[in-house]
Amino acid sequence: MILPLAKLGTLALKTFCKPIANQLKKEAGVHPKFRRFIVSIAQRCLVAIGFNPMLFEYLDCPMMVFHTGN
Repeated sequence: MILPLAKLGTLALKTFCKPIANQLKKEAGVHPKFRRFIVSIAQRCLVAIGFNPMLFEYLDCPMMVFHTGN
């Protein structure tokens, strides 16, 4: 019983967050200062969970593109 409720809750959360994420992406495309702020938060979160961006460079993987600077 708990599994279907958890799945439904996850789906509801994804549905709720999608328009917010789209608006953030749109704003980040227009405002360079906001973009740098959002990218810095995302990079800190990735490091906190143990993500290693150097792995993608080592594997020559085109799936991940990291933008630094403007």
